[in-house]
Amino acid sequence: MLILGITGGVATGKSTVTQMLGDLGAAVVSADQIGRDLLAPGSNLTHVVARAFADCVMPDAAKVTIDRRALGKLVFSDSQARERLEGILHPPIVAELTRQVAALRRQSVPPAAAVEIPLLFEAGLQELVDSILVVTCDEKLQLERLQKRSIGHAEALQHIAAQMTLAAKEALADHVITTNSTLDDTRAQVYKTWKAVANPRSR
Repeated sequence: MLILGITGGVATGKSTVTQMLGDLGAAVVSADQIGRDLLAPGSNLTHVVARAFADCVMPDAAKVTIDRRALGKLVFSDSQARERLEGILHPPIVAELTRQVAALRRQSVPPAAAVEIPLLFEAGLQELVDSILVVTCDEKLQLERLQKRSIGHAEALQHIAAQMTLAAKEALADHVITTNSTLDDTRAQVYKTWKAVANPRSR
């Protein structure tokens, strides 16, 4: 099975593109979902994060629960805090991601898997996948989408600045999908990409 790594910038539409590929038949894996599962209330990893970021713990939860909004605001405004959090989260997330990708490689159906890894380049995980799809859009649209998530303009800029530039990611991509237009336009690009990765001889 071909492993298609899906990455891009924050709020560019990575999850939408991944879901569209899933609708076309791709097996789907999400690094973000793995992270959410590992940070479930009361989990061992949640306790580790809570000890490192005591101010970002939900005070009244029945089990130890991370206030993701508070934690996100902290780490995107403090590079040292972000590095500390990544040092805690990345090893177990990458280990589980690697395990799931290895399991997919042992299968022949479907022909390809869509593996969403937002920090694929930043974490140096290119060798985990066979081909790379970068999802991109205009920065103005990125800002608009982030602010619709109740994130202020300054914080939205911090989120974007914390990641590798879209131009740099596009330069390293095997496939690029731009989500500046309608969902139908994005879906058409996804279909074309799916045909290319699922049926390489048809290219």
